[in-house]
Amino acid sequence: MKLQRGHGSLELTEGSTSEVSKSQRKREMLALQQMGARLMSLKPSQWLELGLSSSVMQALDESLRIKGQGARRRHERRLGKLLREAQPDAVERALSRMDGSHDEEVRRLHRIESWRDRLLTDPGSAMQALQEICPDIDRQQVEQLVRVALSEGQSNRARVARRKLFGLLSDVLTE
Repeated sequence: MKLQRGHGSLELTEGSTSEVSKSQRKREMLALQQMGARLMSLKPSQWLELGLSSSVMQALDESLRIKGQGARRRHERRLGKLLREAQPDAVERALSRMDGSHDEEVRRLHRIESWRDRLLTDPGSAMQALQEICPDIDRQQVEQLVRVALSEGQSNRARVARRKLFGLLSDVLTE
């Protein structure tokens, strides 16, 4: 059974009373405000994946139009209040899952980038190792892109070749 007393809540359980301290309430509100700031930093398409309430979605939509730093800070506090009324645990779990998938994507991109760098520094052995991992790779196309990327130096054509090589490796290594 919960009783409201002032701004704090008093929980009564079997014989024990414990009041949530003011500093604990402040810590909880600060955590919700930080969660609101994290939500504001996401793309609108990512908000839809989180299954947020309509009031939170509307507040996030409004946050796109806020430019001033003080106004953004006030809006973070408002989002914290709205999140307190919503289900903050569910939102936190969804954000954690989203962070995990982001980390996984970053690792995948680093792996592709290291393969590209390896192909550009030691084309012979790197191509053999790549063919062992992906036997159906178009060796001729990879070698042509590596050759153009190496021979043209820092020209626009070399940058395009490195970008195409990255895209090709991305397609092959994610299959």
